[in-house]
Amino acid sequence: MKEFSLKLNGHQRPVVNLYGMETIIDTGAVVPMVALSEDIIKLAWDAKLVKTNIEIGGISGKVKGKIYTLHNFTVGELIFDDLDVFISNNPSIQYSFLLSASMFYGTNYSFDMINKDNQIFTVEMPDDFDLHKKFKLVDVNGSLYAQINGVLIQDKNVELYTIDNYIQESSEVINTNYIRRNRSR
Repeated sequence: MKEFSLKLNGHQRPVVNLYGMETIIDTGAVVPMVALSEDIIKLAWDAKLVKTNIEIGGISGKVKGKIYTLHNFTVGELIFDDLDVFISNNPSIQYSFLLSASMFYGTNYSFDMINKDNQIFTVEMPDDFDLHKKFKLVDVNGSLYAQINGVLIQDKNVELYTIDNYIQESSEVINTNYIRRNRSR
């Protein structure tokens, strides 16, 4: 088993330092967010604009913004060769980065917040776990889904379908290895 740990900043929420900036880990989020200027992310991570005029929803309601791809973004031992992030037109998060739970797909992560002097965020991975990731945000019928290394993340209300199954059910072709379909349909 491989693992790495990051020291938590002593907040009541899971906040770590990445690149010298406070970063919150949001265990309920699917879409990672960045609250830095577009100029900074272009310089720091050779960011490329993917899509404009995107709207996402969350606890605070609907937010409009853009999707950028960051290159070689690291979180502990994880290396995101490509990391799609949302940048709000009107940033309202108080942290520079919001890391989504979906970024840690395939790992076992935990927060030790009991000992105030040594609070840590730990990520465990199988020995054969690939530390290099391609994290994409994929638009499927107007909804954004997280895709890691070609697989869309599944939750309790969603099934995974191969593209072949989807083509049989629809005339729309989506350029992914897998797509998701809500079970309620």
